Amino acid sequence: MKPVKQNQQPGMNCPECQTFIIMPVEHILAAGVFSCANPACSVELRLDSKRSTKSLDALETYAQAMNDLGKPI
Repeated sequence: MKPVKQNQQPGMNCPECQTFIIMPVEHILAAGVFSCANPACSVELRLDSKRSTKSLDALETYAQAMNDLGKPI
């Protein structure tokens, strides 16, 4: 499934019901669980932090650079 942006918020569509799941960068870096906002859907997405180490490192670098520039992520 291809990640998408809706209203400039990072996230993706739920693989079950297609409801947009917002995935804030801070939550991604905290290796959180993302739940579908549709009350009729019980999908939860979990980040595999062991397999995503390089991507998480790059995202952390990006977040720190944006913070240093005083820009929101």
